[in-house]
Amino acid sequence: MFDTGSDLTWTQCVPCINCHNQNNPFYDPTQSSTFTTIECISNYCTQLPKFDCSSTFTCLYEIGYADHCMSKGSLIKDTLKFSNANIQNFNFGCGDNNTGYFGHVDGYLGLGRGFISIISQTSKFFNNIFSYCLPSGPDILDSGTPFSRLPPTTYFALRSIFRKKMSNYLMAPPLFNLDTCYDLTNIEQVVVPNISFVYEGEVTTNLDISGILFQASDYQWCLSIVGSRDNSELIIIGSMQQRRFNVVFDVGNSQIGFGINGCS
Repeated sequence: MFDTGSDLTWTQCVPCINCHNQNNPFYDPTQSSTFTTIECISNYCTQLPKFDCSSTFTCLYEIGYADHCMSKGSLIKDTLKFSNANIQNFNFGCGDNNTGYFGHVDGYLGLGRGFISIISQTSKFFNNIFSYCLPSGPDILDSGTPFSRLPPTTYFALRSIFRKKMSNYLMAPPLFNLDTCYDLTNIEQVVVPNISFVYEGEVTTNLDISGILFQASDYQWCLSIVGSRDNSELIIIGSMQQRRFNVVFDVGNSQIGFGINGCS
C-alpha cells in the first residue's frame, strides 16, 4: 500500500512472529547479499517516532496508524529495485510483528515528507516529484485514509445542505461514523449534489459520484466525508476524494497539483 500520510516503508519478512497472509513470498533478508543491519545509535534510527535497541544494539522500530494497525520489527538496509532505478542502502522496516487489518498487502510504501520516506531517500533519482491516480472503483492528502475529515463546523454545514438536496431518497442507518446514508435499492438513476474542493492557488476539484458516495451494500450508500472531533484538528483529504484525478506531488517546492480525467 502506498501511503502519503506516513514516512516509513516496511515489508513483512521472516522469521515472522505475527504476519498476515500476502500474495507474494515474504522478504527474507538472509537471502540477500546486500542486506545489512542498522545500529540503534544511527540517525535513521534515533529520528524515528518510536525506536528501541535490540540485544545486539541494532535498531528496532514500531509504527502505528489511525486505524489501529501496527507494524514492529527491525530497521535494515538493502538494495531496492524501484522502476528502472537500483537504490542502494535503502532504509526500511523488516516487519515481523504486524497486527490489524492489512488485507493482503506486502507492506507500506512511505510517501511522506520525512527524512526516511522513499521520497527523501530517492530525491537524486526522481527530483522529489511523484504522481499517482486512483481509479473510481473500490480498491494533507492521505492515500491511506479513505474518507475526508472536515472540521465539525464545516462538515455540519455540508451535511445539512447535502441532506436537503437528497430529501427525495430514503435514508438508511448510519455506518460507523458515516452518518448520512441512503437506501438506493432499485433506483436506476441517482442525482447527487455537486461537491467541489477549492484549494489555495485557484485550484478546484469537482468530485464525481465515486468521490461523493461510498457503497457499503446494495441498500446502503453513504456520504464519504466525515466530521472530525473538533475544529482544531487537521483537515484530511481522503483517497475517495482523490479518485480519477492525477495527483502530482512536487515535494521540493511543497506543491500539490490535480489533473482531471486521470484514470478510469
